[in-house]
Amino acid sequence: MVRLAIFSVFGSAADDQILLVPPSTSAPASLLVFVPGGNVPNTQYVPLLKALQAEVQETTSLYVSVAACLKRLCIPFISNLPIGSALDAGVKASQAPAERVWVGGHSLGGVAADTYCQGNAGGKVGAGCMLFGAYVSSVDKMLAYKVPVMQLLAELDFGSARLTKMQPYYQAAVDAHSLQHKPVVVLPDLDHSDFCEGFKVPGDLPSAVKPEDAQKAIVAAAAAFIRNSTSADQQFWADTFQLTASVMKPIAEGFAYEQEGWCAEAVTTVVEELAPKVHATAKLSSTPFVFPSPTAKAGGPGVNVVATTKNSYDSSLAATADLGGTGAPVPPVGRKTAKSIACRMPSKAAVAKLLQGQGADTAGVCQKVNQAAWAWAQQAVPQRTLDRYHSSTPCNGCSKGVPIVFAGDVSTSKITGATLGYNLTTAALTVTSQEQVDSDEHSCTLLSPARLLDFLYYDAFDASIYPTSGAEHDAWTGVLI
Repeated sequence: MVRLAIFSVFGSAADDQILLVPPSTSAPASLLVFVPGGNVPNTQYVPLLKALQAEVQETTSLYVSVAACLKRLCIPFISNLPIGSALDAGVKASQAPAERVWVGGHSLGGVAADTYCQGNAGGKVGAGCMLFGAYVSSVDKMLAYKVPVMQLLAELDFGSARLTKMQPYYQAAVDAHSLQHKPVVVLPDLDHSDFCEGFKVPGDLPSAVKPEDAQKAIVAAAAAFIRNSTSADQQFWADTFQLTASVMKPIAEGFAYEQEGWCAEAVTTVVEELAPKVHATAKLSSTPFVFPSPTAKAGGPGVNVVATTKNSYDSSLAATADLGGTGAPVPPVGRKTAKSIACRMPSKAAVAKLLQGQGADTAGVCQKVNQAAWAWAQQAVPQRTLDRYHSSTPCNGCSKGVPIVFAGDVSTSKITGATLGYNLTTAALTVTSQEQVDSDEHSCTLLSPARLLDFLYYDAFDASIYPTSGAEHDAWTGVLI
């Protein structure tokens, strides 16, 4: 569930399609077709969905039809038939018109729900789509959605719907002034497993709230999306958008730094006391095997420097664990933040020469830049995030977040091809930069400010995630979402 995948299945877990009749049928009928997450019994969602029915009963009599997919795996496209079957059964029972039909889903089921919605929006599905701990297949497709679509995010979701993955969706909705119709919202302190209470999703970070409070938060968001009419709903959106903005804003800043800005900042550390006379910018090189040298030119009373940046990212192919003892690897989360920023910068000596002076380069500058990135990250995140990191009980049953150890820089003769040492254990995150220093260049592999947000929000608590193996998960293998 937490990580996206194609599956190979063992065992014979199977569910029956579920139809939930609303507690009252006096209001106009509507229908929610719900698609369960991978390997989660569809009965797991019944308490949540019944609570949603009760919450909206004054404005609509909400029927809920829960899909039952083969081997409890609602896979995009492949599962259109059981999703369509659930829709047909729900329409037959409720007589809800297409404009009052919703589709929702959790995790892998959310991905399948998105696929079904995109194919049927404006036809069989006229009201909207709700994705819990899941996301639309691309930002562009979200913006082109023919019906309202909500991506409901759990703040502590350790998987691929983590905030650093979802920030571009949020930003696109804000920039298009479509957040009301395409809300990307964060529920504070919840985890991915709160959407299927009682089922601990492998690789997820435990929640920081009680189950009943998590259910209330999810129901409030889904009800507000369905109604979107009362003053209480409008206040809910105002409060939720404000909190979502507070956690997304630093991520946007971190991504901007990661692309070019951080290397420009690093130049000022390299040149030390010469910084007031240096105007530094940076240029990102995204072409494979091309990493140009930096430039420094005298201009007016100072020196204009253009550093060059090249980012490295986690491999989508690397396995991190064995799922359920079956030999099937669990893929990594697929972080969108860079695991290493390589910055080619002119040396202090070269800049001093252009200023008609002299200057010797100081060893260990890369470590100082990494420490500056850590200081930035801690002041950029909301106070509640920083408080969680420093707490002895950051989430239910969790250990304290691990510290960062900044090891000394390691000398290299060639920065091209070098990467940052990033070793996360249950005791600490150890960061080691490689540093190239010669008469022309003082270059570093650096810690990304955006990756440090991944650390503060999630990875500092890596030791506390739910195990990725165990009896309850031995029935199937594959990639989880």
